[in-house]
Amino acid sequence: MEEPIKIMRSPSGNLKCTVGSRFLYEVTLYKDYKDRSELIDNRFYSSSKPVEYKEIQICKMDNYLLSKCITLLEAPIDYLLTNGFKEWTNEKIRRKRKSNSN
Repeated sequence: MEEPIKIMRSPSGNLKCTVGSRFLYEVTLYKDYKDRSELIDNRFYSSSKPVEYKEIQICKMDNYLLSKCITLLEAPIDYLLTNGFKEWTNEKIRRKRKSNSN
């Protein structure tokens, strides 16, 4: 039977990453105008070592902005645990309601 996919959450809670054997990154390039944003390109990169990067890079042009976003999608479990990631489940914790009777 296959092992279930583990999803880890960063300490700040804004990044969710799956556990894998290599580092997997998604790089997206956007062209931002005053009234809209267009996706120019989207690529995936794999690496055996973690890559140092800024999450968002912005370059100003004449009448638009180019923004490049890099997102970590997959990483080895030992890297995630040493950087404070914790296992994430989508299960909601139910709270008991107080009774209305006095």
